[in-house]
Amino acid sequence: MDIQMADVRILPEFKNSPLTEVVLSVQFAPLVNYRGTNAFEVWSLFREEFSQLEEHPPLPQQFETFGRSAQGSCKP
Repeated sequence: MDIQMADVRILPEFKNSPLTEVVLSVQFAPLVNYRGTNAFEVWSLFREEFSQLEEHPPLPQQFETFGRSAQGSCKP
């Protein structure tokens, strides 16, 4: 599948953007032996660009099923 990115030259520009925050959620099977210190190791690679760090509790799992019944269509 060939996906084309939008031409950024046609996107609007704002003096005061109506968008202040973007969130992306990605869900994977639980990692064995994963600790918060592992996340710190990754953050340390990006610390200069993203100096502020926030921690939040995990969100409950959510699955999109796209045309199947929700029951039994996805395994956590």
